[in-house]
Amino acid sequence: MKRAFFGGIIIIVLTMMVGSQDYNGRGLEMLEQSFNEDVPPFAFLAKLAFTAVTLGTGFVGGEAIPLFFIGATLGNALHTFIDLPMSFLAALGLITVFCGETIENVESKKKI
Repeated sequence: MKRAFFGGIIIIVLTMMVGSQDYNGRGLEMLEQSFNEDVPPFAFLAKLAFTAVTLGTGFVGGEAIPLFFIGATLGNALHTFIDLPMSFLAALGLITVFCGETIENVESKKKI
């Protein structure tokens, strides 16, 4: 109970620091937005931190949609450095991060 309580407090503080609730919950709006227009360049790091705190303190959360969010927003952020279409990089990031997790899950099951 204490771990969940302090995890909730950390999420509240992080939300207040960021000044937006875009990184709480599924974040499908920003996920869709990353294919069409610029999103904050730190969005993938913020979602990673929010997801890590949430899952690490015992709350139940998904794996796939946060990975989609992180990958798509990372691809969107790379758009400023790589001269390729934004939607292509967002899709590539989404697929790459999800595939990386899939490979990690397969490798961890081989060790068992």
